Amino acid sequence: MSLPGVSGATSYPLSGNLSALGDSLLTERDYVDALMVYRLELGNDDVPKASVYINMGKAFFYLQEQDSALFYYKQAAEWALSNNKDELLGMAYFNQGSVYTTQGDYAEGIAYTRKALQTFKQIGKEYVVAQAFFNL
Repeated sequence: MSLPGVSGATSYPLSGNLSALGDSLLTERDYVDALMVYRLELGNDDVPKASVYINMGKAFFYLQEQDSALFYYKQAAEWALSNNKDELLGMAYFNQGSVYTTQGDYAEGIAYTRKALQTFKQIGKEYVVAQAFFNL
């Protein structure tokens, strides 16, 4: 995939639309191109890096590259912790739990799902808490 106006640059003139483009590619199951777009988005200082890392983790998860997915979910959690972004932290924990469960490490999967649950409860996101309970 080639983006107009991008030749090795780390940012794109319509950087606010990169997330939407990456999400669209992810929905279309074009995971490799979605990853390329998300990597470009990492160069944009105006976006929360945790959400980009979470999206990259999703792409790797769908590509069945669980170790890479876990790496990016951990990056997301670190960024969210250091920037006090609790909702993104909960999402990162939730997705880490999904990877561990997929890998057959149910104890770790449950532990991270519980961490997500606790985080979402603290910020009053009851609808996400319900989803976390469903995954347990």
